[in-house]
Amino acid sequence: TVNEKVNTYLSVDQGARQNNGTTLKSKSLVGKVASGTDFTMTFDMKISSSTDQTPTSFTIYDAANSSAVFSLTATGAWATSWIVNGNDNNIVTLDGTNKGNSKQTIADCPWYTFKLTRIGNLTYLTITSKTSGVEVFERTEVSTISTTGGLGNMDFVTKRYFANFAIDNIVVRSVKGSDIPEIHIPLTLTSAGV
Repeated sequence: TVNEKVNTYLSVDQGARQNNGTTLKSKSLVGKVASGTDFTMTFDMKISSSTDQTPTSFTIYDAANSSAVFSLTATGAWATSWIVNGNDNNIVTLDGTNKGNSKQTIADCPWYTFKLTRIGNLTYLTITSKTSGVEVFERTEVSTISTTGGLGNMDFVTKRYFANFAIDNIVVRSVKGSDIPEIHIPLTLTSAGV
């Protein structure tokens, strides 16, 4: 069996905390990847939104801790839709991330695997359900917030009411060729005299 608590960096069970909000911060990645360095980062995460007030959010900051390399923000109360990197064109639905009742615990939230590749000022993201194996967010170039790059603090913030969160199995490594999606350039044929 898989022990979900192995290598867990941040975790909160708001079902146990009742209506208390929380801010979780981890400096685990600080100094691991310098500004301007290309990298691929994978991690497993459970996340749910809260019932009201300021949207729940998760952010991985750049090496300068000045702006986000990656962010995920709930679209509203009890939301299952999340905005990636602050861009309304990048919205992902994470099924089951909120059960819609105050008895929800972290055990009710499914695990998703996130794969984030940063090359220069380009950021690619894949999100896969660990339950079904389906890519719920296919390998896509997403808006880059930080121009600095590198990795810094990780923050999870919710103001109140039962939002749950856990992050696990974090791996940061050099970029491989398979981390970059293929770019297909259409071939245009011309024929003289036709």
